[in-house]
Amino acid sequence: MDTYRQTQGGIFVQAPPVTFKLELPSGLTAAMRKIKGAELNALAQASDEAANEGGFGAIIGPCWVETLDTGPYTSNIVCLGSDKPNWNRLLKGDLLYAFVHLRRLSMPDGDTYDFDVQCEECKDTYGWTLKLSNLPVQKLSDESKKRMQAQKRFEARLLSDNRRIAFDLQTVAQEEEIAKLMKQQKRERATLIDVLAAQAVEIEGINPDIRARWRFLTDLDMDDLLDLQSKFEEADCGLDTAIKTRCTKTKCRWVQEVNLPLGKRFFSRRRKFSTDEPEKPEEAVDISDSYVRVSAESPASTSGLSAPNSGGINTAGAGTEG
Repeated sequence: MDTYRQTQGGIFVQAPPVTFKLELPSGLTAAMRKIKGAELNALAQASDEAANEGGFGAIIGPCWVETLDTGPYTSNIVCLGSDKPNWNRLLKGDLLYAFVHLRRLSMPDGDTYDFDVQCEECKDTYGWTLKLSNLPVQKLSDESKKRMQAQKRFEARLLSDNRRIAFDLQTVAQEEEIAKLMKQQKRERATLIDVLAAQAVEIEGINPDIRARWRFLTDLDMDDLLDLQSKFEEADCGLDTAIKTRCTKTKCRWVQEVNLPLGKRFFSRRRKFSTDEPEKPEEAVDISDSYVRVSAESPASTSGLSAPNSGGINTAGAGTEG
């Protein structure tokens, strides 16, 4: 629905959209408008994970009024002006950042997000509150920008044998390849290896087919896998969406890491929690060093950016007693 204003003569005329400037972690910058009911309806029709079946594009696309700066993207992905970017080829870090900030800017209390967490220790549900503006952001480095602009693949060396691996930064387009692999293997949940296999487009001495890349990665030692994951993340950009929470039950107080819920309820107004009220800020768990890069936790093929978590595969997150 368009916005209208009333003239002195009492006639309603269409008003220009109110926009705000949003710079994404890669440097891509757009004039955006607030979310309307049509976009909320589109999200309601999607699955519970934000990025599945084009969920991110359905929300961000209509709100993207104009591209002001293309950042490191080439003209076949993003152009200046009113043309929409190719959402499948934008970096996941950019998409998740835009998705989260649209909530912050579209709702009166959009920066405060309340959600329920099921304790993995006592199995009860408790409420948690956080400020979305406090989520750490990793911007794309100058070196990564240069590689993207030159359309050069990124390179890493395997820790154990110095094998060369060419990789791409995370995009939604990679999820199609992961989804096909999971369907062939009759699996429903993506893993870290799936995400790495989709990104590692060339592995020295290995057939380029994703199944061969996947088999190679499954045979690697954990230190090799985690080192590779770290190198992929260092080159990427994004918003950290893994947080530590603490059960509010007096007899429990279990601390666990959870991924920020980004499904249908993400754009709902603040609501009462299922059980206890959220902890007060002064009682909250110190989460200053508890985040996991979103690119590492990806949603993988069927769930988008969150786990997978843009949006995820959370390789950390064992609970501890609080």
